[in-house]
Amino acid sequence: MATLTSIRNKLATKVFDKLGSDLTVTTLTTSTNKWGDKTTTNSSSVTVTCVPYNNIDQSKTFNPFGVAKEGEVDVIMPYDTTIETGNTVTFNSKTYDVFGVERFPYDDGNIAFLVRLREQLS
Repeated sequence: MATLTSIRNKLATKVFDKLGSDLTVTTLTTSTNKWGDKTTTNSSSVTVTCVPYNNIDQSKTFNPFGVAKEGEVDVIMPYDTTIETGNTVTFNSKTYDVFGVERFPYDDGNIAFLVRLREQLS
């Protein structure tokens, strides 16, 4: 059986390095004033590599995680990416909200993240 480390290394060299695109993850921080009004600020940004998932062409898709609606995109990110719902992402000159994060577990570890993004329409 393949080890977790060998699978991670193969994904990095054969998938992320060859097919990957840059994506900027922005962590948002929300604070509340004494009147209960919330203010959201960008606290940090980091550029990571991702690979679009189930997007072969517009007429053919494979959706094991459910059907993506218009304006939604799935991407795969490396196992060591810090990502959570509520973050924003800039990918292909568009801004998206992260609304779903799923792990690909293997041998008591994680080999990658599937991240579902929804385009911001502002």
